[in-house]
Parts: sequence; structure tokens; C-alpha cells
Amino acid sequence: MSQPEMERKIRQHDSDIGAIYDLLGEIQDKQGQHDRRFDRVDRRLDAHDERFDAIDRRFDTLEGRFGAQESGLAALQSDMTRVLQLLEDRGSSRG
Repeated sequence: MSQPEMERKIRQHDSDIGAIYDLLGEIQDKQGQHDRRFDRVDRRLDAHDERFDAIDRRFDTLEGRFGAQESGLAALQSDMTRVLQLLEDRGSSRG
């Protein structure tokens, strides 16, 4: 290989190496942008998780209240059934 050809190859390799470093820098910048964006998305998802947890707690509270009301209504229904039975018994004993 002649001297000029060797110098041309060296310059080409130097240019190629510089271009590779430039590409790596661009990739690194893009990865940094993606990391920051993923961090923002992650924070938003965490906030949504917290909101869903709060909603779950509210539903649990409501479920407890509805259970208590259901028990109360069952007791009322039982009392009404006894009252009706007493009224029917009283009516049949008069007749």
C-alpha cells in the first residue's frame, strides 16, 4: 500500500470514528430524553395508583355502610313479619 493511499485510509478511519462518536452522542442524548419522559410517566402512574387506592378505600367504606344497612333492613323485615303474624293471629282469634 502506497503512502498516499495509507494516509487516505487513516483519514477515512479517523472520519468514520468521529462519525461514530457523533452518533453515540446523539443516541445518548435521545436516551436521556427517554429516561426523563419515562420518569414523568412513572410519576403520573404513581399518582393514578394513589388515586385508585383512595377510591378503593372509599368503596370499602361504602360496602361496610351498605352491609350495615342491609342488616338493619333484614331486622326490620323480621320485625314486620312478626307484627303481621301477631295481627293475623289476633284477627283470627276474634273471628
